Amino acid sequence: DVDVGKLVLVVAMGRFGIAFLANFCWTLMIGGSGIGIGLPDVEIGRKVVPFMPVVAFLAYDNADSLERTLNSFEESVVGFRKFHSYVSVDSGGDVDGIRTVVEKREWVRDLWIYDRSKDDEDYHLFAPHSSRFYITRHYRSVFQRVFGSGTLYTHAILFEDDFLFAPDVLGYFEATWWLLDADPTLFCVSAWNDNGIPRFASNSTILRRTDIFPGLGWMVKRSLWEHQLSKSWPIVATSGWDHWIRLPEQMKGRSCIFPEVSRIFHFWSKGTNVARSEYEKIFSKIVLQQSQVVDYGNLEYLIEEYYNREIAEAVREA
Repeated sequence: DVDVGKLVLVVAMGRFGIAFLANFCWTLMIGGSGIGIGLPDVEIGRKVVPFMPVVAFLAYDNADSLERTLNSFEESVVGFRKFHSYVSVDSGGDVDGIRTVVEKREWVRDLWIYDRSKDDEDYHLFAPHSSRFYITRHYRSVFQRVFGSGTLYTHAILFEDDFLFAPDVLGYFEATWWLLDADPTLFCVSAWNDNGIPRFASNSTILRRTDIFPGLGWMVKRSLWEHQLSKSWPIVATSGWDHWIRLPEQMKGRSCIFPEVSRIFHFWSKGTNVARSEYEKIFSKIVLQQSQVVDYGNLEYLIEEYYNREIAEAVREA
């Protein structure tokens, strides 16, 4: 039972009380006991920032691909049940097949259906970019669900239906989320390294910054959606929603964190932007982390001021 008097006292304590109340509500949402779900708050500056993440898988018409993705997630990822997870499917795809895959897994809290008929009025204007039109709208619908009014989620982790996962992919996001609040020059945290081939990917504890949005398994905080992306999300991104995000108007000079060794592997399935030849040449060679990293050490070196200083020193010593 909850002692309301004690709860009011905690809220009156100020910033620490607010963090307590947020975690208290989170506990009620998951039906657990204790405070939070093992995802600790972090004190940044003079405020305590809570971490209440949600994981969303976006799917379309390949139930077999989603099955493989969810199998990897539940069989490989340490601590995956600590996170609220959802699957969202485009209504123009294989909804019944996707539903069959989802219903076999009690840890998936719900199947969301993006109703593309609501966007059909605009579709004819963008027929040459039809697939990208609906993908762009699907992403928007997921953001609206996870960050809509009445939700408590502070961060969204977005995956697609053709990924394999490292054991510590969620641990990686747990270790880095606070950087998005500590450093306003950061846009997102990504689990993917575009250059993560064996020659360049060996140290699993090293993380870096990039000015190019990596996509492919990324985490964003609520305020970025509410204050920026929700106001400018395009009707259709003619070269892809991820290419749209990479434009200077969206990135605004900010960077993303990424690991030297990728925490996801993109296995090939027929897609909008990836041809089989491109997959064989690039994606198939990316190294996937095979073990769990428990301690990343002090990650303050990723804050822009310190990061730029280390880069400058490395260049001088080269």
